[in-house]
Amino acid sequence: MHTLEPHYRWRHLYIASEDERSPFYGYQNSEVYFTDKIYDHDSPTVFAK
Repeated sequence: MHTLEPHYRWRHLYIASEDERSPFYGYQNSEVYFTDKIYDHDSPTVFAK
């Protein structure tokens, strides 16, 4: 499941960081690199946990 590529064709229709009613409004993230921690894991891979 972690190797699946997301589908991006819908992105031109809705971007949460540009929606004023979204909690992610104004948030800038990288679509190429993982910049945020998930579940507070410091391990380089979740598979090892």
